[in-house]
Amino acid sequence: MPRKLNEVVLGSLLAACRTSGNINLAERLMKYLFELDPGVDSNYVLLANIYAADGRWDGANKVRKTMKDLGIQKVLGFSSVEIDCDIHEFVVNPMLMQSIYIQR
Repeated sequence: MPRKLNEVVLGSLLAACRTSGNINLAERLMKYLFELDPGVDSNYVLLANIYAADGRWDGANKVRKTMKDLGIQKVLGFSSVEIDCDIHEFVVNPMLMQSIYIQR
């Protein structure tokens, strides 16, 4: 039974493009994803990484510039831990990580 493609399916296909190195399909998928929801940071990051993995730094930089122009920022990762029925969240802080490496 045919279904309309949504962001989840298209995003999964975009991730598969990184594995397969299919940049042409990745660019086509990104156009659809941009129409569905232009503010999803992970799609831009993934496309930039696809370009970078293939050595196409001009493409990666163009994607990053587009993100900056649109005001889209990469969402920081976090982890959750439950201790005594309380949930604690730990957010990744790139500046902290950088300072750890500088101190060594």
